Amino acid sequence: MCKIDQTNGSLVEVNCVSSGGERPREFEIDPTGNYVLVANMISNNVCTFKMNRKTGYLTLTQNIKTDNSPQGFGFLERKLN
Repeated sequence: MCKIDQTNGSLVEVNCVSSGGERPREFEIDPTGNYVLVANMISNNVCTFKMNRKTGYLTLTQNIKTDNSPQGFGFLERKLN
């Protein structure tokens, strides 16, 4: 995970964690900025990481095995009446 250096705009590595599976295919940060989801192609699993918004550190919170290789993610906006 990286953060933006506020002095020059470059990316700075914060930490490196396993994707929780084999051959990560895609990752997405949820709209709140609190979670990172990773789809792993060969191991057929999706992992959810809690992201510390101050430090950028990730903590694995869930590892879900799927029947087929996960292809990607999309977030839907929930509209309240």
